[in-house]
Amino acid sequence: MSSKRKRDDAERGPITEPTTNNPRSPHFPPPFSEGKKLERTAIRADKGREEHLRPSKKRRNYAPCQPPTIREGASVVKLTIDWTVEQRIVWEGEQRREVARIQSDFAEQVEGFTPSANPHWTTTKPPPPTAASLSCIYPVTNAVFPNVLLSDAALLGNVRGEVADELKAHPKKYMALIPMGAGNGVFEEARELTMAVADLVNELANDNNQYTVAAPVREGQPPHGARFAKPFAMILKDPSTELRHTLLDAKTVAFRRNGRGFAFIASEVPPAEKPWVLCNFKGGPVTNSPPRMLEALRAIGERFIASPGLRALANRILKSENIGHSAEERIHVAIAGLSLVFIERLDEKDQDDPIWQLHGRPLTRVDRLHREWLRAIRRVAFFVNTTTELTQERAPVSCVWCKSELHTSPFCPLPKVKDWLGPTIPRDRLEPEPRDTKLAKEGKRGPKKGRKGKGKGKDTT
Repeated sequence: MSSKRKRDDAERGPITEPTTNNPRSPHFPPPFSEGKKLERTAIRADKGREEHLRPSKKRRNYAPCQPPTIREGASVVKLTIDWTVEQRIVWEGEQRREVARIQSDFAEQVEGFTPSANPHWTTTKPPPPTAASLSCIYPVTNAVFPNVLLSDAALLGNVRGEVADELKAHPKKYMALIPMGAGNGVFEEARELTMAVADLVNELANDNNQYTVAAPVREGQPPHGARFAKPFAMILKDPSTELRHTLLDAKTVAFRRNGRGFAFIASEVPPAEKPWVLCNFKGGPVTNSPPRMLEALRAIGERFIASPGLRALANRILKSENIGHSAEERIHVAIAGLSLVFIERLDEKDQDDPIWQLHGRPLTRVDRLHREWLRAIRRVAFFVNTTTELTQERAPVSCVWCKSELHTSPFCPLPKVKDWLGPTIPRDRLEPEPRDTKLAKEGKRGPKKGRKGKGKGKDTT
């Protein structure tokens, strides 16, 4: 036995046999002897953690959405958050339409919200223009034209970056003139088209100034075979205040020069108002029946309110615009003025394939937030009832002639006005072409051949 082991045995004491009272093996004594016990240390109480000594935190009381109270003299009217769906008669120029619309008296009283009318149409039939409004040496169509509301993309899409930046930086120095059937024809006949429009503009102004009209500068070449690819707008530089008002009041100018018809649509750069088109619905439920449209619009409004994603996004956008004080108020502002309109359309076989178009007030003028709001709406599934879904149309719906989103090409209302002097418009079913074109990247490699993964390109036979 080694000296170290002897020393350890001496420290442990004599070995005893295990007993019933002490069943533990002698080679494994208890970790602590009877004489050494742990001392209990009292934990110091933290007065900040004591329930009765904790300072009370002042929390903001929850204030639910309270409908506003309107006082008119001695009478007091307390509004409710209920909204109604009603049928309205609207006018697109001289064309009469029936639409379904959401009316919310509650939303109109929300702080910061200013009700506005849908700029795509008017609620009353517009009066005929005065004969002297467009008097000049050229024959000009003097008629009531429908409102054609153009988007920023329609005016500045595929326009060279330097030109687009200049137009945005100095909007009061320019106007956009979009010819009928704008697209590749603007460049194929740029000289004749711009000269004809410039001659008319100078005759209308009659102020001893020489105004010029320029064709747009393209960023990228249009796709092969395209007829109506962007850009669309010709640019009028430095128009006078009187000339600007004359063109904007006329909306559409159709005239004849040297036996040929021309027509263009005048617009601010950027446009004064954003289009109200939110999405399109297609399929079996779509019909021109007003009761069915009212039923569908009510279901759409209820889906807006019940959707957590739309509520959260509307709350964030309208909060940045200082409108309302709660998410409930802001979602009712978002649905106020929603409208459903029936639009005729033809499919590839020239059979009826109509759509319902949903209109709504833009929540903001910030392009990024507006696009985010449109994307969120177009991702939501809408149902008329438990078994009937409203299928959203992903393809663009618009007219290749006037660029309006309220009708398709065969049903363009502009050439139907009385005494139309513009170009002859064919009734072909033509679809909008790609919205944007991009330059091909130099040095871009083509798709790799062969199988993916290990052994790519090897002969395995």
